Amino acid sequence: MFDQIESELDPDRIGRIGERQFEVLCERAGLYCNKSAVDMMGWDFIVEFPMAPAGQAVPLDQRPTNAARVQLKSTLGRAGNRIRLSLSAIDRLAKDPRPALIVVFRLQTDGELQSGYLVHLIGHELARVLKRLRAAEARKVHDINHTDISYDYEKGRGALRADFHGLVGGPEYRLR
Repeated sequence: MFDQIESELDPDRIGRIGERQFEVLCERAGLYCNKSAVDMMGWDFIVEFPMAPAGQAVPLDQRPTNAARVQLKSTLGRAGNRIRLSLSAIDRLAKDPRPALIVVFRLQTDGELQSGYLVHLIGHELARVLKRLRAAEARKVHDINHTDISYDYEKGRGALRADFHGLVGGPEYRLR
């Protein structure tokens, strides 16, 4: 039976494997992972964090909710360390007032998870997107669906084991 498994995974299968891995990791971490039903808005998942327990230091009506939008990219381990996203997809992700993350999974050729990385769209990474959008506007290139932006997901990025809540619960999101 296993002799019939294709030796090369096609891109759609790689994406589906990554999505399922992400859902499992969120479940194991106690996060609420909601998949996009329509993949046209620049994000694949909304990940919600549990609220503080009732009766703690914060009154019930003041307990904050927190969620992040996540764009997931999966690649085979030998494919280098860059991912590409359309500028139109990253535009919507970057402009959302909630935290935005690009999660990159490197898979082995058999589909097993090799490693994971986070690109947090804040600071320099957010500025890159906005600068590219302004440049497109100046050139009157409004069809940004055919314009890409790439990220070196290993360069200065956190490993996926980083605390999601620490990334998206900071004071910068109260100002964004």
